[in-house]
Amino acid sequence: MGYPMTSSLRQARRERGLSLTALALSSEVPVSSLSRIERGQRCNQNTAARLAEALGLPPLALFPDFERLRTF
Repeated sequence: MGYPMTSSLRQARRERGLSLTALALSSEVPVSSLSRIERGQRCNQNTAARLAEALGLPPLALFPDFERLRTF
């Protein structure tokens, strides 16, 4: 089971001015995996947590329904 976070990951990365390579280095997630995730491949919790940490975000912030879920 994985988690989709295509647009939110790309948006967060771009807002911080990071290239795929820079995010890969800081998150220890391979560039090829990052590219696939940004194109819609799901990822596991560990990968999502590493990406969120590298971007300075709470882990759930990378998921499309985060704003809706926060209201509960």
